[in-house]
Amino acid sequence: MTATLERSSEPADVGFAHLSAYNGRPSPRMLVGLVMLTACLAAFFGQAAYFLEGLRADVWQARTEVEYRGNSWTETQGVTIQSNSLLSPIADKYNIPIKEFNEDLEAGIVPGTQTVRIDYFDNDADLALAIVTDLQADYLATVTERASVEAMTTLEDELVRLNEELETAQNEMNRMTNPTGIGLSVQQQDKQSEIATIRTRIIEVDRMILDTELSELNNTRVPRVTAEPYVFDEPYTPRPKRMAVVGFILGAALGLGLLVWKWWTAAVSEAY
Repeated sequence: MTATLERSSEPADVGFAHLSAYNGRPSPRMLVGLVMLTACLAAFFGQAAYFLEGLRADVWQARTEVEYRGNSWTETQGVTIQSNSLLSPIADKYNIPIKEFNEDLEAGIVPGTQTVRIDYFDNDADLALAIVTDLQADYLATVTERASVEAMTTLEDELVRLNEELETAQNEMNRMTNPTGIGLSVQQQDKQSEIATIRTRIIEVDRMILDTELSELNNTRVPRVTAEPYVFDEPYTPRPKRMAVVGFILGAALGLGLLVWKWWTAAVSEAY
């Protein structure tokens, strides 16, 4: 009975505490073999990734950038450049389904800037460049027209209203009489002050219209192209060298995993 209890108590002394005290390692021959296996796996995966990536068709990236330099309508530019009203005519022009067109398009505001960036990806570099060129032209036409027309229309409408008010005030002034015949009556003085205020505002609006016209001529309030449409020198995909590095890392990780696993199993075998 005592011997049985002693034998049953032996496993209690052998466990993770015993295993953690093990300082052994695989034999040198096994260690060299695992290191060579790791190198072989890394080389194999790297070459395989390079070869498989090279089988993919070339995809070219075309890009253009526009600085819109506005404050009152900056929030809408990301929406404008991705709107169907802008994209659909170009997709139809090149017979590309709009869903596919949107998948190959990356367009929006560059974070932290006032720059609109337009990227398009296609197997045909010339087609990608043509699409980006058309998108840039249509976008510029849309936002430039919106900025200039809205500003000028608002000012011109205000000028028409002010001139009508001035004419009305002058007619009322002419109809007024001064019973005393000396100086101006209180009503005439008030009307004269109103006319002066209207004339001052007309001068201000005229100056604003002139400034707007000059600003547009000087291209200071309309979008400005900061990067003309171009195609990158190398395809966006495939990128064999980059994928070879990824494959090499994966192969090395697999080999190191095998090395660690073998080390662990040797430790467990020795400990137990």
